[in-house]
Amino acid sequence: MTNFRNVTLVYFCAISSLLAQAPSPPSERSIVYTTHDADAIADYKTDRRVVRAMVDRLILAVTGQPDLAKAWGSLVSPNDKIGIKISAAGGELFTTHHDLSKERKKPATKKRRTVLN
Repeated sequence: MTNFRNVTLVYFCAISSLLAQAPSPPSERSIVYTTHDADAIADYKTDRRVVRAMVDRLILAVTGQPDLAKAWGSLVSPNDKIGIKISAAGGELFTTHHDLSKERKKPATKKRRTVLN
């Protein structure tokens, strides 16, 4: 009787193992957006105009909207509270640059100001 229990237990474990390893359905492919401009940083100083243009290009690309006001409006509303997480580890040259996080606070147009404030 004990032998039968052992065999049954082995079969149960084998079946459970096979069921647990069933392939999961393929997930949707992710889209990764990047931007680069060699003029964004020179001598460890950022050009805010260039950084602003880079952020604007990314927002337009990610949202697929025709203008910045609509693009930002599709992401946030005037009543949203937004936190910006920056990386502070690694010293001045390896952190999220302060100019990038400041771009959120400095709208380019009145339309954008109404969306972000």
